[in-house]
Amino acid sequence: MSEFSWKKFVSSLLKKWLKYTGPTTTMGLSLSLSLYLFLTPQKVVEIFQLKQQVAPELLVRWFLPGWLLFLGLVIAHLWYIRISSKTSNLWKLHKKITLPIGNYYDLKDENGENIIRITLKEISEQDMPPPYEYPKNHSPSKFKTEVAIINFDPEFVSHGAYVKPIERSFPYLLNECQFAMSKNAYSEEDYSVFFFRTDTTTGYGQFFRCFVSHINAPNQEVEMDMYFLQTKKL
Repeated sequence: MSEFSWKKFVSSLLKKWLKYTGPTTTMGLSLSLSLYLFLTPQKVVEIFQLKQQVAPELLVRWFLPGWLLFLGLVIAHLWYIRISSKTSNLWKLHKKITLPIGNYYDLKDENGENIIRITLKEISEQDMPPPYEYPKNHSPSKFKTEVAIINFDPEFVSHGAYVKPIERSFPYLLNECQFAMSKNAYSEEDYSVFFFRTDTTTGYGQFFRCFVSHINAPNQEVEMDMYFLQTKKL
């Protein structure tokens, strides 16, 4: 384990703060006032007519600058946290939704624009692709798997190894795709549908994935876990 370095820590912190006007101004004022108190304690004592048991000059020179610097550091850091959280180039959404059969959910980005529509069509039992129910070169299982039949519109999503794409006969909406998705058992990647889009010129990108976390056949509804990440354009 590398040793902790106060020099590196303070240096990295200052680099972050100095990117923003608020924290920089706060630190500048704190340093200026602290230096003024340290260099001219007698003048400060005369201005404020301080009378203490301890020599007022010592109080002004050694005590007040330290507290002032500490307060400035705290305010600057809180300001930095608030500003940086608002100016982050990442926006993400992670939530669970419950869909009854026939209902849909519109995933929207940070600006409220529709990204993808997810519709639960039905709950059924199907033979799933290997190696979900049986290893390759072995006979299929006698038991079918409970799955949710889900539509995604538009159709630019891909699927994991344990998700089964469904071929539909015409007529159907050409911009949709449909999958049989079982409950996620142990591998988020294999049980998910997902997509990603990137633009190396602008730095813009999107990533989406979702999987079925619970199938409630008696109530004819499905719970899905969704994650969406979007980077802002530079």
